[in-house]
Amino acid sequence: MHARSHLGKVRTVKFSLDGENFQMELGDINEKALREIFAPYLAHARPARPLVRTPRGRHPLTDTARLAAEIIGCRAWAKAKGYPVSDRGRLPEAIIAQYREEHPA
Repeated sequence: MHARSHLGKVRTVKFSLDGENFQMELGDINEKALREIFAPYLAHARPARPLVRTPRGRHPLTDTARLAAEIIGCRAWAKAKGYPVSDRGRLPEAIIAQYREEHPA
């Protein structure tokens, strides 16, 4: 969701904790604050692999969802390590490569 309010652009932020899925609408300032709070924890986290398989034996997460989760983790890891990365946009390949070395799939 993308809307405008007196707080700037409002986005729906989704996350999971202890098997529960959550989502909330946050303005730019609060979204940034939440991501900063999560960053040190995400820097040491790894994407979870669902235990459930689809009937065809394929992983329920799509490649796109897996890549998005990896990029979120990589961005948080890079910020926690002090690399200059923006909140949005393309990450440098060198940073992605270093993240993947420390977080093998």
